[in-house]
Amino acid sequence: MNDSDSLKPNTESKTHVEAAQFLTSQRDAILQSSLSGVFGTDQDGNCTFANAECAKILGYPNADALIGHSMHALIYGSKAEGANVQPSEYKTCEAFQRTAPAYFACETFWKSDGTSLRVECWTTPILRGDQAVGVVVNFKEAVGRREQDLNQSRTEQQLQQQIDAGRSKLAQVSERLSLALTRANIGLWDWDATTDEVYFSPTYKTQLGYSADAAFRDFDAWRSRLHPDDEKMALQRVEEYFAQKTTDYRSKFRMKCADGSYRWLLAQGNADFDSDGKPRRVMGVHIDITEQIASEHELQRLNEELAAANDALRESNFELQQFASVASHDLQAPLRGITGFAKCLQDDYQGKLDDLADDYINRIVNSATRMQRLISDLLQFSRVESRSEPYELTNMNDIFKDAVQLLESTIDAKHALVTSEDLPIVLGDPTQLCQLLQNLIDNGIKYHEGNLPRVHVSVKRDENDWVFSLKDNGIGIDPDYVERVFEIFRRLHTQAVYKGSGIGLALCRRIVDRHHGRIWAESEPGQGSTFSFTLPVNE
Repeated sequence: MNDSDSLKPNTESKTHVEAAQFLTSQRDAILQSSLSGVFGTDQDGNCTFANAECAKILGYPNADALIGHSMHALIYGSKAEGANVQPSEYKTCEAFQRTAPAYFACETFWKSDGTSLRVECWTTPILRGDQAVGVVVNFKEAVGRREQDLNQSRTEQQLQQQIDAGRSKLAQVSERLSLALTRANIGLWDWDATTDEVYFSPTYKTQLGYSADAAFRDFDAWRSRLHPDDEKMALQRVEEYFAQKTTDYRSKFRMKCADGSYRWLLAQGNADFDSDGKPRRVMGVHIDITEQIASEHELQRLNEELAAANDALRESNFELQQFASVASHDLQAPLRGITGFAKCLQDDYQGKLDDLADDYINRIVNSATRMQRLISDLLQFSRVESRSEPYELTNMNDIFKDAVQLLESTIDAKHALVTSEDLPIVLGDPTQLCQLLQNLIDNGIKYHEGNLPRVHVSVKRDENDWVFSLKDNGIGIDPDYVERVFEIFRRLHTQAVYKGSGIGLALCRRIVDRHHGRIWAESEPGQGSTFSFTLPVNE
């Protein structure tokens, strides 16, 4: 063997050693450059190698502090609760036991200072043949997962708080609803139309005089208590609503109470229909309307009585008007005879007899003349309705001129001044409106002392009415009597002071009433009077 042969084995041995050293240094470089913690253990769990990141994450000064120590004791056993847990129970041993890699998304390691650390880790067994002789653990702190877990925990806590608050509010609403239904005496029902099972609220049962826990459970509990006269109609309302012939369920009927009496109820509700248009669930209320129905019946009875009374009054008024008209007309003929003969006596024998006879004749003539005026006024009053004409468009300026013309002799005799501003066109009976202005102007001239009489007619619009006003400078009226002057035959002065029948203002009120207006007076003694009346505006 030459020298070169003797040196060959040594050279090969040196090469293997250098290769091994290179692999070791390469492995160490990879381990130290990893941003994850890496450690390895033998089959007893003792650390065989670790990188600097592993020591840093677990809170140890360097990797040498871990070598040779039980990793199970360091990362699990430092927690008091884990002191008695066997290494085979830790998740990092699972790869060793299964001889296959394993991944754990969330695992807890314990650091050197006793604080916990949430990590995700990968474990890979070291195999020798089919047998695991160690394990390599690669782990990193699960920061994102920890935040996710914390957020999830906070979210769950918030949701639970919201659920608790919702339950509390629901309990309050339920309590308030129950109180409202009880106070308002409203019964609640919830009908499962597919099974005919019905929930009846306690108020529903107490409405009918039953106890709140009475065994009302199905549709028949309602149907069987319907009044015989209302049952067909009530069931028909349900069928019509289910056939969707009506948009809302609403029905009135009587139901039998525990004591055998009946009470009126108003049922209202809405249904939930399936895709085929069949009802699945109906919810609604029962409202006790017994007193309301009784009031309606009483109101109907009173209205019928009032209508009958109005008819009787209308007939009586008509008969009274007819009587007044006929009586007034029939009285005029003999009265004209009396007046005529009395005037003949006055003309033929005035001054030829003694003073007493003259006085008697004058009294007969004055009384007959007054009676003629009274009968004439009464006849006009009775004919406001019976002899009225249809309404027509009437220019009140023309009516004013006609009234002044009819009063021409009186105006001239009293040297009165009667004026008017521009008046509107209204819808009414021209003859009666002329009577109205004539009577009011005549009153303003008649009841006067001192200065020359002045009467002015003005008008203004008030919403839907024309307001006519006749202002005079007469003697005025005591405010306590301004309403009484419109009463028939009501006179505030004796016949000797101011002549009249006491019918003029009553006639005015009746004419205004027929034209759907109102009339009133404003006055003070010595300050004149203002008589006002309204007529509807004709657009």
